[in-house]
Amino acid sequence: MRGLGAEYVVNSSEPEFDKRLRELCHRLGATIGFDAVAGEMSARVLRAQPRGSRLLVYGALSLQASQADPATLIFEGKRLEGFSLDAWLRSRTLLGRLRLARKIQELLRSDLKTHFHSTVPLQEAGRALQRYAANMTAGKVLLVP
Repeated sequence: MRGLGAEYVVNSSEPEFDKRLRELCHRLGATIGFDAVAGEMSARVLRAQPRGSRLLVYGALSLQASQADPATLIFEGKRLEGFSLDAWLRSRTLLGRLRLARKIQELLRSDLKTHFHSTVPLQEAGRALQRYAANMTAGKVLLVP
């Protein structure tokens, strides 16, 4: 991530993760978070955020229900919410959706540009998936018909 230009990087498998995440959340005023993992990670992020923060869960990569410490919710005024991009988009006006589409097209050429580790013919999809599963951090694989 640092090689891609990220200034703040934390690794949940490191022993100091919770402490470092808390320090960064408070220093940067990170009062809104997005959680694609759910499970125990929801509680860890909520504990790290400043008072009055929100954590929006939009995925469940852990395949577990989100967890939250009731004391964090009650005494620190933090909120744990679900987020559906589809529902959020439906709540926008037509003009708002058009503006958003234009912004997304701009971002897809820069910040959201997808990099592929390899391009593989569709006939080799099975082998490509095995290679990808063995090393997901190497990057995405594009299957081409």
